[in-house]
Amino acid sequence: MFARDSFSIVPGDEAWIAREKARRRREYTLQAVLILILVAFIAVLATNVADNLAAKNIHSGFAFLNHRAGFEIGEQLIAYSSSDPLWKAFLTGLLNTLRISACTIVSATVLGVIVGLMRLSRNGVVRFLGAAHVEAYRNVPLLVLLLALYLVVTELLPGVRQAWHLGNWIYLSKTGLLCAVPLWGMKALLGALVVGVFGGWLAAKRLQRVQTNLIANMGGFLIFVILSALVWILCGVIGGWDHPTATRFSMRGGAAMTPEFLTLWLGLTLFTSASIAEIVRAGVESVKPGQWAAAAALGLKSGELRDLPAGDAFNHAAARQSVHDAYQKFISCCHGGVPGSCQCWYDSDECDGAGIGSHLHHHGCLSHGEYHHRVHHESL
Repeated sequence: MFARDSFSIVPGDEAWIAREKARRRREYTLQAVLILILVAFIAVLATNVADNLAAKNIHSGFAFLNHRAGFEIGEQLIAYSSSDPLWKAFLTGLLNTLRISACTIVSATVLGVIVGLMRLSRNGVVRFLGAAHVEAYRNVPLLVLLLALYLVVTELLPGVRQAWHLGNWIYLSKTGLLCAVPLWGMKALLGALVVGVFGGWLAAKRLQRVQTNLIANMGGFLIFVILSALVWILCGVIGGWDHPTATRFSMRGGAAMTPEFLTLWLGLTLFTSASIAEIVRAGVESVKPGQWAAAAALGLKSGELRDLPAGDAFNHAAARQSVHDAYQKFISCCHGGVPGSCQCWYDSDECDGAGIGSHLHHHGCLSHGEYHHRVHHESL
């Protein structure tokens, strides 16, 4: 049907070459005819649609994006009013989607990893709590969960005058969550993120010299969080704080999260974390017993035993699941490895008790010096 790969030197006699040229001409001709038929069908379909739209006085195209929107949007990251064009309304909605997605990806990933490790715990109570979290939220439809959480936020939380508060820093009521923020606003946030990313990257690089990649990346993430929080607080101490203040009917000042935003954030975090927890658990449990034995044969400690095989499992098993790219990025950063040590990828059936050193060296599990030391030890 389709043309075969061309080659520079065509073998065979003149008759064979003639047959090959004829075959290729037939294939190219057939493909060209099919392409023309497809283009003609699309053209006829487009013409028919355009004629029907014109007959019913329906305008096509994207000119409507410049029309007046005529509706308000509660959540706004940019200035927007009902008199603005529709394209600005779409942009406002897109920014809201990106905002809730970014918050959910971070919180759901952290919670999902914690719950997944809880399911692998040797403690029965901890393991039961992890399983209960997964079974509860994976068996509840997302829409039902969001409606239940919204009912809790809007009905069970106190009013503005009876808001739960922590000094004049944080307020929680039916109107949402309000907290104090630095007066420098976005400058403080961007500065905190830049310093946190740079500090976390340096910390991860230094930790990779003495720890596995999993521990090093987790340490770098922890340093990122701590540095970002410290710089953000320092900006508030230097430039001042914008505290929430109560008015007659509502509150103003500070940073506000509406009940709708809190409901979406909490609901998506709980729902998605259950799936991430199962990916983490399945990735660890998919490691072959021979890999655990190989890691133990190298003299690794119990924590390192989990880091190395589990990191490989996250890369090769869990990453094959159809999850969000952000989850795959997190899984790939959990790739375990120690300088001079191993990935421990080998068939456990190939190893026996006496010759494990040679098998590990053959499969890249031991460095050259470690291998000769192990061979000398086995010969004794």
